[in-house]
Amino acid sequence: NNPLLVSILNVIRDDNDLHQKNYEITPYAEPRNPYDALRIEARTKNVQVVKNYFNLRSFPFDRQVLQYKIVTNHWDLSKLQLYPQQFTYETLDNFMKRDDIPGWSKEKYTLEKFFYRDSVDPKNFGRDGVLINIELERKHGYYIFKVILPIVLILIVCWSVVWIDPREIEARLTITIVCLLSLIAYNFVIDEELPKLEYLTVMDWI
Repeated sequence: NNPLLVSILNVIRDDNDLHQKNYEITPYAEPRNPYDALRIEARTKNVQVVKNYFNLRSFPFDRQVLQYKIVTNHWDLSKLQLYPQQFTYETLDNFMKRDDIPGWSKEKYTLEKFFYRDSVDPKNFGRDGVLINIELERKHGYYIFKVILPIVLILIVCWSVVWIDPREIEARLTITIVCLLSLIAYNFVIDEELPKLEYLTVMDWI
C-alpha cells in the first residue's frame, strides 16, 4: 500500500502497529532481456478494516463476497500495470485453506483486472486495477439449533392447547400466556445475534 505504487480503494483503516512490508526490485534490460523495464514487488502483511456491501435478505443462509480493489496510485495505465503473480495465487490458496473467520466458511476466490479513473483524474488518464473477490458462506448451524429450533419447540407447546378439553379454559389460557411470554423473553435473548436492518430477512420471516 505504498502511496507511490498502489492503493486499496475500500480500506477504511490500517493497523500501523502490525504493518510489515518487504520490497523486491528486479531490473530488466538488454542483453539479458528484451524488455527495458523495472519489476517492483511489494509484500505487505497487516490487519485492515475493509468496506464491503452485504445483502442480508437471506440471513442466516446467506453468501457474501469480500472485495479488495487494488489500483495503481498516480500512475497512468500506459506506465504502470498490475499483474497477479504465482505468489499471489499461493497466498490466496493458503488463506482459503485456513478456517480463521468465525461463523463463515470460505468457498472460492477470483481475480479480475479492471480499469479505474477517479473523479479528480484527467480526462484521458486511467489506472490499472486488480479486483480480488473472496466468496464466503455463513455457517447457519448455530442459528438452526440455537434460535430456530427453540422457537419451534415453544410454538409446538403452544399449539398443544388444541388437544386440551375446551372446558379447561384456565389450562388452555395458562399455556398460551406462558408460551407468549416465553417467545417475548426469547426474542430479547437472541436480539444481539440478529442484524439490525431496515428490511426483513429469512430469520425475521421465520
